[in-house]
Amino acid sequence: MMEYVLLCVPRGREYAHQDGFDVYGDGGSGSMDYDAPLNQAPVALWPEAGPRLGHLREGHLMLGHLAAPAGDGHLQDRFLCGQHLRPAAEVIFEAGPYCLGRFQQALVMRDVLGNGDPQSATMLAKTVNSAPRRAYRLYPTAFDADTGRATFSFRGSPDVG
Repeated sequence: MMEYVLLCVPRGREYAHQDGFDVYGDGGSGSMDYDAPLNQAPVALWPEAGPRLGHLREGHLMLGHLAAPAGDGHLQDRFLCGQHLRPAAEVIFEAGPYCLGRFQQALVMRDVLGNGDPQSATMLAKTVNSAPRRAYRLYPTAFDADTGRATFSFRGSPDVG
């Protein structure tokens, strides 16, 4: 049975709608591979938000300020209790599936231009103790009568490389 690792990344007002993150993994080897992120593209912190022009450069009373919640969380928290009326929600990334081993992930924040610093990555480690699916198609292929040794062929578990 394979197991996934859930990374819960809080988003707050310090992040703009274009900001996101990449997740890297070590595949259980102990050596982080920063050349190949686990995600296809940077994961957006505010994927439902459109670009904003600035507090007084858009139709201030027309873009959800008073009438409807905007995609960036504006007015979605308890009245005047959130960070500038933006809730600190979480974005969840699912890494894996993994089977049997210790796996590390590194989370690197990215700005709109893709800038990020792996040196300041948040590191996470998870030990997965799930059992792989069993081998199958076991059948004898040879027998040596002189030594009494039998040889078998089988298909290994698809979960173990």
